[in-house]
Amino acid sequence: MTVHVFCGPTIGAEQVGRILPEAHTHPPVRHGDLLALGCAAGDIVVIIDGVFHSTPPVRHKEILLLLAEGVSVVGASSMGALRAAELYPFGMRGVGRIFEMYRDGRIEADDEVAVAHTPDDLRPLSVPLVDVRIRLGDAVNAAAIGRTEADRLLAVARELYYPARTPRALADAVADDASLRDAVDRMTHWRNDRPEAVDAKYADAVEALRLVADGRLTPPDPSEWAGTSWRTTQIEQWITRFHVRRPGAGRIPVVAELQHQQLYDPGFPARWRHAALTWITGGSPGDDPAVIERRAIETARAGGLDRGSLDEEQAQYWLSPQEIHGLSEDEQLLHILVRSARFDAAGHARLTTLAKTAFLIRPDLDSAAAVAAAWSVNDAVAATAPHRAVHHLRQDLLRAHIADRWGVVAMDGHALDAAARDRGFLDAAAAIEVARAFFLHASGAVPPNRDPSPALTD
Repeated sequence: MTVHVFCGPTIGAEQVGRILPEAHTHPPVRHGDLLALGCAAGDIVVIIDGVFHSTPPVRHKEILLLLAEGVSVVGASSMGALRAAELYPFGMRGVGRIFEMYRDGRIEADDEVAVAHTPDDLRPLSVPLVDVRIRLGDAVNAAAIGRTEADRLLAVARELYYPARTPRALADAVADDASLRDAVDRMTHWRNDRPEAVDAKYADAVEALRLVADGRLTPPDPSEWAGTSWRTTQIEQWITRFHVRRPGAGRIPVVAELQHQQLYDPGFPARWRHAALTWITGGSPGDDPAVIERRAIETARAGGLDRGSLDEEQAQYWLSPQEIHGLSEDEQLLHILVRSARFDAAGHARLTTLAKTAFLIRPDLDSAAAVAAAWSVNDAVAATAPHRAVHHLRQDLLRAHIADRWGVVAMDGHALDAAARDRGFLDAAAAIEVARAFFLHASGAVPPNRDPSPALTD
């Protein structure tokens, strides 16, 4: 069993380690983080903090995917409380006062738990509204301030934009109101008399972590909903985009490894051919290729597609003159089937499921390291010479690059398109755009510690 904890401003990694020494701690969760964990049934994910403002937040169906696979997901305090209040009917476990307030509808706004924080050490720079709300309520219950005063102070805090919601800003906001200044003073004295008190978000985080540490967490039961049509093409796209084949090797998503092998592995066309024909026939990746090819021909002909059904213009779109005159009709039909199939990371869910993607990747190639190296070169160029970054690379250089790797004449557009389609790309233009991310490293165009040559860029 592996425990992952997403934390930050609410509670730090060191504090998490005191309660759950074996936990893997991560910065506040964002879109894609859960899919990159490589979780398995029996694992536990605790979501405390998360991002949402300028970065896409964790999606509900990312959590549903973990729950459906038998992973326990716990939410508390901040983003965790928000998502748990929305997903507890599906098995996500919510913990603490803040979760209960969201669940029961006593609070609704996202900015109740939002704070600004430093980018490096995640130190909070503002005060969450929910902590102000709970602190005022506790002070009212202790008769430190009156209910009307508490309501007025809460209204003042609510009017402040969440990154600017600081103790100084709150004090400044009531500076011209003597009665509210007095209420704040009484609140401060009451608070100072309770040194053992902690903020609600922190208290909820500790409660969630202790729930896991004490072994009191029951596994999710997704049986009532996991069999329904909740999985969409979008979640399949996210899996392909964010899933990491080997989590311990760094956060290189499957799709990046796949694209690298599409471009640079000479054996990829054979794997794509088998995968495409397997998909067309509804077979399994382990089926004999000769059997799959025979079934693909039969499937195509049963659907009304045969080499003889194509006119000359249609045939020339998919096949070279050499293929038209040198290949049998069956082999020509197989070429057309393979080239008309698509692997598209932005759609076609049946082709972008993790199983199909993993089947296409040759496991003994360390493509993750190659991708990481390429991205490192790209980052270095972008930092030192932004005008020479990869998005400025000339089309003719990229075209010549992939043509050379594929053994095709760069100026032969038909042959280059065919070679791209044999690798699962829509056409050569699509392959060129993918190659943009890898060109600087793969071509050796930018040696270490040297600026890129001006000839490489516009």
